[in-house]
Amino acid sequence: LGADVSAGESPIVTAAFPERDAGDLVSLLRERRILVSARHGRLRVSPHFYNDETDLQVMGDCLARSLA
Repeated sequence: LGADVSAGESPIVTAAFPERDAGDLVSLLRERRILVSARHGRLRVSPHFYNDETDLQVMGDCLARSLA
């Protein structure tokens, strides 16, 4: 989806989307009951703890629609 994704040794994944505010994306995803946060201008996802595979699919679909 054009994000700069960071997924080092930590199970936490962060992504920065050019031209998009991470806080706005958090609000959009929370409306769909996807638990994420914004930190330092990046979308922060903890798929190992907060989300299951269905949530991750919904998150990807929701992001794809909002970034189109």
